[in-house]
Amino acid sequence: LYDGTLRAFERAQGIVRGEAKSILTACAFGEYFPNPGLSAEFGSGPYRQDDVSVAQALMTEAWGTAVLCFVIFSITHSKNRVLEVQGSRPSVPVAIGATIVVLLALYAPITQAGWNPARDFGPRLVAAGAGWGSVAI
Repeated sequence: LYDGTLRAFERAQGIVRGEAKSILTACAFGEYFPNPGLSAEFGSGPYRQDDVSVAQALMTEAWGTAVLCFVIFSITHSKNRVLEVQGSRPSVPVAIGATIVVLLALYAPITQAGWNPARDFGPRLVAAGAGWGSVAI
């Protein structure tokens, strides 16, 4: 769908897929902070790619996982009747989905929020197959 547009941008910017600068077009497939186009390494912005350290990324993943687990365990607990309607809890999946949406909006720009390996690894495989190679993994 976007292949022609991405390739035109890559030609204009002298980008070769799989090299470091190809992150500028790969970011079309996800959210990034710091945004490569606004970083000192690839653009003209104030951010640096090391603005988010490995420790910060690890803590972001741990916190997001903890929040998600807390919400799932608390709203699915048999003694929790808050979301119950006539003996059933039809809004539990909606509450879990809403939690995931909020967590993704908050933390996906930092670490891509890889709490679900299928959600994390699938897009990486697509990007690798689309020409970014091992840089996507």
